[in-house]
Amino acid sequence: MDDLKTGLEGLFQTFIDLTSKLVLPDWNDVVTLLLPLALLLGLVAPVLTILVLYWAYQTAKRPRFRVRPVETAPVAVSRDEAGEAIVPANVPYCSRDGLLYPARTAKCSACGDELTVRCPVDGTLRTTRLETCGACGTRYVLGAADTALTVRRVGGPPEGGAAVA
Repeated sequence: MDDLKTGLEGLFQTFIDLTSKLVLPDWNDVVTLLLPLALLLGLVAPVLTILVLYWAYQTAKRPRFRVRPVETAPVAVSRDEAGEAIVPANVPYCSRDGLLYPARTAKCSACGDELTVRCPVDGTLRTTRLETCGACGTRYVLGAADTALTVRRVGGPPEGGAAVA
């Protein structure tokens, strides 16, 4: 019976010791333990929160798709019955190789010569580096009319709604 009483007193004393540490803590240990935690929560957490919010804002702001213009390869120029080259207006053209290039190209990829362009107003030829026609004074930029994009829809309902389905 004495052993049971001693065991219960030891258990009770252990409970009292643990409870006294919670009720009457050693403030030196508490401060040394909680000060780094308070600094972490008070200084680092707001900075991380601002960074996460900025990342979320930039993610929401960015476009959902990317449009990449496709650069086309040079195409051989068509010729009329007399063998003369038929060059459309405002299209870069290499007279040596007989190739038509995409609108913003300035040099021939085959020979390295500067490309020529036919004026849409009077039909005179000029180099691609010149922005005004020497004969009529028309000012234009290569590829300005070539900015329209066609975007193909992916997914979603068919065109025409439920009547088509």
